[in-house]
Amino acid sequence: MTLRLVNPTTSSDAAPFREAARPLDLNGARIALLANGKTHGEFLLANVAAALQAKYGIDDVRVWTKPHPSGPPTQQQMAEIKEFATVVISAIGDCGSCSSCSVFDGMNFERAGIPSAIVISKPFLPTAAAIARVNGAANFRVVAIGHPVTSKDEAALLADAATAAVEIEDILLNGHGTDSEEPVSDGIVPGRDDDAVDAILAEFREALNNDGTEILLSRIAPSELGLKLVTSGAACSDCVMPTAAIEAMLRSAFQARFGPGVELELTDDRI
Repeated sequence: MTLRLVNPTTSSDAAPFREAARPLDLNGARIALLANGKTHGEFLLANVAAALQAKYGIDDVRVWTKPHPSGPPTQQQMAEIKEFATVVISAIGDCGSCSSCSVFDGMNFERAGIPSAIVISKPFLPTAAAIARVNGAANFRVVAIGHPVTSKDEAALLADAATAAVEIEDILLNGHGTDSEEPVSDGIVPGRDDDAVDAILAEFREALNNDGTEILLSRIAPSELGLKLVTSGAACSDCVMPTAAIEAMLRSAFQARFGPGVELELTDDRI
């Protein structure tokens, strides 16, 4: 089996994340809809845009489709969007790698001065949150709809679009919020913190299970965890993130909860 591995994390010398300045409203806005090619993504985006057009005097709406769900827009697409758009809306992140890449895309547009909102499905909220945290934007907001998306009928998608449009409007106008995470504990203590460790792992398991992978706790010691990633033969090759990206997300989540002294080792049966 061939795996296409995507690592949606910035280098250590990346500029600190700062979101774009917000407009007062969306009158006169030029909306770039960035589809990633996943099923129903363009339909969902079109109906979100229609909902915003019904409320505001939108100047123009244009659509771009990425060449791969789990990769960035092309350089030409990025240049075109930056030249055209005053806001960007993207969809749909319904696997681990495409959700995380959507977050990365959104952060890049924000860094370029363009307010951005992304839509993913609910099982991948922990993935999106972890990727945002790893890339210096712990409070980066995403819009989440029910999963799975591919099997939804038109009525369900229209309902999703109407609900999502309200939250998207709020993100585009009011932003993602400020980073204010503080550890709530000073390290992992076996016995005392077993339930808290399990709770963090449970959040990631739902997303990983949807991609055909499982994460197991192999060791817990004072401020130290050993984890194992097991991937089934049926795993979606385009959905699987590399070990380094998954380990970075997990480490960030545990350090946010237990402090920066937590050490984590992840073994992966793919390598």
